[in-house]
Amino acid sequence: MLRKKKLFFTTTRTQLTLLNQQRKQFEDAIAVLLGKSAPDYHVGPRDLAGEPPALNAGLPSDLLERRPTSPKPNVKWPSPTRKSESRRPLTILR
Repeated sequence: MLRKKKLFFTTTRTQLTLLNQQRKQFEDAIAVLLGKSAPDYHVGPRDLAGEPPALNAGLPSDLLERRPTSPKPNVKWPSPTRKSESRRPLTILR
């Protein structure tokens, strides 16, 4: 019985740690969307009682366009199926 309770306690403590990490990730994402410094931004337990802040509708797509791993619509990516093709530079479509 004591062993089960210790296991439950350890599992619960681990879940708390993971939830705190997830909360920090969500806070960082909210800070980026609001244009604030992510490390300094904190959402308190009572800050969510009102209406959510207004966001620029184009902001998420603007962030995705600036992402370095996001393919641009006018760039043709080389196909890595053949060895010779993988060394080709990108071709810009016009």
